[in-house]
Amino acid sequence: MLKACIFDLDGTLAYTLDSMACVANEILEEMGFEALPVDNYRYYCGDGASMLVRRCLIDAGDSELEHFEEMDRIYRERFNADPLYRVSVFTGIKELLGALKEKGIFLGVCSNKPHEASVKVIQDLFGDSVFDYVIGQREGIRRKPAPDGALFLAGQFGVSPEECLYIGDTGTDMQTGNSAGMNTAGVLWGYRDKKELMENHAKFIAEKPEDILQILEDRIRIIFSDLDGTLLRNGAQTLPEQIFPLIRSLKEKNILFVAASGRQYANMRRMFEPVKDDIIYICENGALAVYEGQLLYKEPFPEDLCRDIYKAAMEKTDTEFLYSGASHHYLIPKSPEFVDFLKNVVRNDYKCVSGLSEIPEECVKCAVFETGGVTEGDMNYWEERFGSRCEVATSGNGWIDFIPFGINKGYGLRRMCERLGVSPSVSMAFGDELNDIDMLESAGFGVAMSHAADAVKKSAGYETASEEEVIEALLRSEGRLNKEVMACIQKKR
Repeated sequence: MLKACIFDLDGTLAYTLDSMACVANEILEEMGFEALPVDNYRYYCGDGASMLVRRCLIDAGDSELEHFEEMDRIYRERFNADPLYRVSVFTGIKELLGALKEKGIFLGVCSNKPHEASVKVIQDLFGDSVFDYVIGQREGIRRKPAPDGALFLAGQFGVSPEECLYIGDTGTDMQTGNSAGMNTAGVLWGYRDKKELMENHAKFIAEKPEDILQILEDRIRIIFSDLDGTLLRNGAQTLPEQIFPLIRSLKEKNILFVAASGRQYANMRRMFEPVKDDIIYICENGALAVYEGQLLYKEPFPEDLCRDIYKAAMEKTDTEFLYSGASHHYLIPKSPEFVDFLKNVVRNDYKCVSGLSEIPEECVKCAVFETGGVTEGDMNYWEERFGSRCEVATSGNGWIDFIPFGINKGYGLRRMCERLGVSPSVSMAFGDELNDIDMLESAGFGVAMSHAADAVKKSAGYETASEEEVIEALLRSEGRLNKEVMACIQKKR
């Protein structure tokens, strides 16, 4: 159980970019250099005042750091004289801190800002009664990413490092929390991006301050799973029987299961027949979502793009075209074998037509089926033709999907989490193909299958050989991310 939250200051609790940039640029100009863009300071800060000064001077043209000692001294003097200049609290932070205090959580601040300035900023912004202890850069406490300050705070609170959640916005913060043996949460409202946070092994990602309250539970609330290549392995068209009791057990523990696929809703619902009303369906690569028979949303596919993909598929040898509507798939088949494949192997609800004009419903997805399997040449062909107009991605077993920019499984994940009031940070997603990448990146815990392509593995923070084994471990832990669960999704970086 997590008992303490330790916050970084700049970029996590307070917006200080203008403050740091204004002071540093003023000094640079006095020294004869040009002021630097405020946005640059996102990357100058985070490692202490002296490092900020070094980075400023190098970018300003003082590569030999001839002015370092003078600027470092002046910067500290001016900053300490007025550390609150142009500083503001991020929206939602005060409400978060109030909720954490009500839960009896210890609150601390660990900053690379000089200690006196850190204390003054926190007192003036939040008062004396919110944070239990503040530690800044001072003698005897090495600056982050050394774990000294974080461990000092844990000692002051009388809790173990494992009972602490370290919260920050930079890779340095994640290194600090991890080296201290703490849980780490990277925040996206600060100065750095998700990529940096994940590369530095953030255990959780918080998109907004209130997400921290769900993260404190240290528990998975929702699971998103691809089908082909993930639950359906080696070309299988039926799900492994053990997945059904696992889904029932997840529901009993209030963990929702979401099937996310390029497949159609009718096909997916038949596939999950024993638990068909217990799960959410994200269909057609995120263009359609259904729960308990109710349409949650539907995103139309551009008509002109659909028409052009159809024409290209008709021109290409050994390629079949598939038009997905909300209720049926529509085929303009070149061969009876393709019809038989859709009917008896994939088991889609389909209708054969002689042209696009005969289709009675709007398109939600286009796909092509390469009868000889997808080759590198096939992908090059489709990407050259349509890569500038939409995403072109393999989706397993000979299929290539065309996905409008912004509409994909990750879009479906984000919409479902928002609708259900669940932070993506406490979601887990499994996938193996290119059309799963955005979903894996959007989830708090993106888990690539061990056989996935390198690009897919790179997009995920974690990896596993068996989704079922991970779910079984989650059930034993009541959804909590204990050592057994984390061992099943070992980090690959």
